[in-house]
Parts: sequence; structure tokens; C-alpha cells
Amino acid sequence: MADQTKQLSDRERRFVDEYLSDLNCSRVAREIGITPQAAQQIRRRPHVRAEIEKAIKERRQENKPLIRRTIEELTRLAFSDIRKVFSQGPEGELLLRPLEEMDDETAASIASISQREFAGGDGETAQKAVSLTLKFYNKNTALAQLTKLLGLDKLPEGATELAEELARAGEQVARRLAQLRSSRAGGVSPGDDPGGEALA
Repeated sequence: MADQTKQLSDRERRFVDEYLSDLNCSRVAREIGITPQAAQQIRRRPHVRAEIEKAIKERRQENKPLIRRTIEELTRLAFSDIRKVFSQGPEGELLLRPLEEMDDETAASIASISQREFAGGDGETAQKAVSLTLKFYNKNTALAQLTKLLGLDKLPEGATELAEELARAGEQVARRLAQLRSSRAGGVSPGDDPGGEALA
């Protein structure tokens, strides 16, 4: 078995320090003046790999609060609901809710609000009007980042099909249970229920 407790050489230590900044082996090769192939060889050495894994684990422990906060913020953006931003006026018009009335999740989903004043009408009937422009953070981007951060983009092969199959089975069980409850409430035995559906 290869020795994972072996001390790092000066070159290996420099490699690890550089590699931990962005986990980019090609960039590290350029930084320390070696070929990409040599950098890959260093990275694959058991004691170097062990040092990298140890440092990453320690970093994750230190950054747990930040990771949790990042997940919370991405969740806010990914599942934001535009209906919470507006209310309905007396004549059915859309009105922007005051910021103090928005919950934290809704307010966090707004990237910017800009205001423009202009004159509406002509002559004596002219009135000052205000136009507001809202820009929201991109939900698709937030969903993609959240999926990657949680590791949901690396589901094993067939996991999606299995999840769909389990969902269908759950719906079938729920329908059958509803039929049984309805039958019992009406005084009909489950075996006499003409609408009964056999489970696969």
C-alpha cells in the first residue's frame, strides 16, 4: 500500500497550495513551470492526494455557515414567486407592494428597482407620473447553481426514471386508499367497489 503519510517536498507543497485555489491542474502547471502531464502525476501521488483531500475537508468545515447561507440565498432566487411582489388595486390594476411589506425571500429575488418620472397628459391636465422597472435575478441560473451545489446534477444512471416510477406508484397507492376510504364511508366493502384499481 502506498504511504499517504509521506511528507510533501517543496515542489509538492507548492503544487498543493496552488491547486487548492481553483483545483485547476493545467493552471498550476503553468504557475510552477512544469508540464501538464507532470502536474497530473504529482496530483495522483497518494500522499499529495491525501493532503489535498484533507485541506478540502477542513475548508468545508470552516465554510459551513457560508455554504448554508449560499444554499439559502440560491433557494430564495430559484423558488421566488412574482405574485408576492404585486397586489391588486381597486380597479384590478397591478400595484407594487411596498418593500416593507415584502417577505425576505421575495425582496431577495429582486435584483434592482429603477424609477423614472415623466409628464402624463397635455397642458393643464398634465400630471407627473412615475414608471418603475423591476429586474429579477435569473431563476434558471439559480436553479442550475443550486442543483450543482447539492450534487443533484450527478444522479446515477437510471435515477430519474426510478424517481418517476416511484412517483407513479405513489399516486396509484393514494388513489386506491381514497377509494377504500370512500367505500367504507358508504358502507360498501372494498371488494365490491366497481371503481377499484388493482395495484401492480
